[in-house]
Amino acid sequence: MELFSGLKKYFLFSFLVFSLAFVLGIIAARLSPDTVRVVLETLQEKFAPLQDETPWNIFLYIFGNNTLIDFLSIITFFLFGLVPLYILLSNGFSIGIIFELSATEKGIPLLLAALAPHGVIELPAFFIATGAGLWLSVKLIKKIFKKEPFKENLKRAVKIFFFVIIPLNFIAALIETYITPIIIELLQ
Repeated sequence: MELFSGLKKYFLFSFLVFSLAFVLGIIAARLSPDTVRVVLETLQEKFAPLQDETPWNIFLYIFGNNTLIDFLSIITFFLFGLVPLYILLSNGFSIGIIFELSATEKGIPLLLAALAPHGVIELPAFFIATGAGLWLSVKLIKKIFKKEPFKENLKRAVKIFFFVIIPLNFIAALIETYITPIIIELLQ
């Protein structure tokens, strides 16, 4: 696909950074219960207001949050890739901790059944966004030092955001809000 030409290695790099942080999160959860407690307390504080919300409001929150994170990953290209790298590392590490704790408490089959339906859509959108942010950072460096054009690259990243990332986040949020709870309820 022309839209993704030259970006695939950045998507792969995003996946690898996230995966490394995910594994480190699993290891941290096994080695340091204090780390698990801090991460879980932070997440509980963040998501506590959602417990009493309607599914529609939960959908809006999930969609908005994921889209904002992906937007920040792209739009902060002028910080030379630091923001997408931080987002990849922090999310991978936190999700690794949560995965380990949930797998221990609920079992891997239930966890995968709950995460896979929306995760197979949400994670690619996330890797595309962080990869595009890293790609734009490299393109900016090339513009600065080699005087290569930049405007068309920025336009392409904006197209990716609006025509790929936003629709994927919309679908993933619908699944996470309306289908995932049904799957979890059926399997418990």
